[in-house]
Amino acid sequence: MAKRNTRPRKMSVHHSDLDRISDLPENVLEKVVMCLPIRDAVRTSILSKNWRNKWADAPQLIFDTTFTPMRQVSQTNKHLVTVYEVLLLHSGPIHKFTLSFPGLKSCPEIDRLIHFLSRKGVQDLKLCISTGNSHKLPSYLFSCLDLKYLCLSLCILTPPTKFQGFRTLIRLKLLNVQLPSNFKNFICNCWSLEELMLDDCSDISCLEISCPKLKLLYFNGSYQTLRIRNMPHLATVSIYVIDVKSEGLKVQGLLLHNLPALKYLSVDDYFLKFYSEAVEPFELLDAEELLKAEGQSDYSLNHLQGVKLQNFNGSRPEIEFVKFLLAKSPVLGKISLQPHSGISNDKKLAILEEMIQFRRTSPNAQIICEKFVAEFADVVVNM
Repeated sequence: MAKRNTRPRKMSVHHSDLDRISDLPENVLEKVVMCLPIRDAVRTSILSKNWRNKWADAPQLIFDTTFTPMRQVSQTNKHLVTVYEVLLLHSGPIHKFTLSFPGLKSCPEIDRLIHFLSRKGVQDLKLCISTGNSHKLPSYLFSCLDLKYLCLSLCILTPPTKFQGFRTLIRLKLLNVQLPSNFKNFICNCWSLEELMLDDCSDISCLEISCPKLKLLYFNGSYQTLRIRNMPHLATVSIYVIDVKSEGLKVQGLLLHNLPALKYLSVDDYFLKFYSEAVEPFELLDAEELLKAEGQSDYSLNHLQGVKLQNFNGSRPEIEFVKFLLAKSPVLGKISLQPHSGISNDKKLAILEEMIQFRRTSPNAQIICEKFVAEFADVVVNM
């Protein structure tokens, strides 16, 4: 009887069985490449002919910490050369471009990158200088008229005199940016702007913001006068003062009855201290008088859901402000008080005992006194 061959049979394996990903539709392959860090995306060219130069058509290029780890900070110039080489090899439009890695300094190479992008239909641009001097942005930036999102850090914004604005811009984030003296006109010409975030930007004597479509305003900085006008859709407002020594600090135009869509409000004690309205050119009501005047009107904050008061120290204007909000907000959820570090527990208790007696229009209104309120984290957008 012949012996049975017990050796395993060799199985025939086709290439398509091993590389099913390469046979996916073109649009799926493009999405896979877009989800990869730029270095890995370029390396996909060696996988097969279907992957060859697929990255070169990807509409987004992200050069961040996934491109340059912290340990390679000293090689910034080398990295910028690599970035430029990648751009030269790229054959399609670039809708999203991010240049934000550790150690990035102001240098002429950045201007050349922006010049290249201005001809690629960029819509989403993030440029974050991380150290050294501020980078003066070249005129090429202002020819990127398809921009919908612009994020700048440690830059000098200098629009040309005849610049007509970014008409399609929806989100603008500026961190430690030197603003132009005509910033008011610059903002007014961004007709579609819905989100504006100014964080530690250079102070100017009068900052005026007028954006009819604006829904979110975050301001953290110094100013003498902050004027806010024509904001029928403004739903989220966060205003903080950096320079606590400012004299004559005023907020004009931020009367709550002029914000019919307001849902979330986050301010600090300096805002409340100098909350005022220009009744006549040189006549101002103090905060408490203004709140009482507003409190006597018949309007309501029909959409206000949450309030955060930072550095709350229990001053009379602050207490009157809480009383006003409770009386005028029918859907209010929480008023979160972040106490000033110097306020004692006894004073906190006394303040809460007084405020708990205030009339509340909303049956769900709560006053919470704590150091940090996590639910407001989504209101302040990270850079």
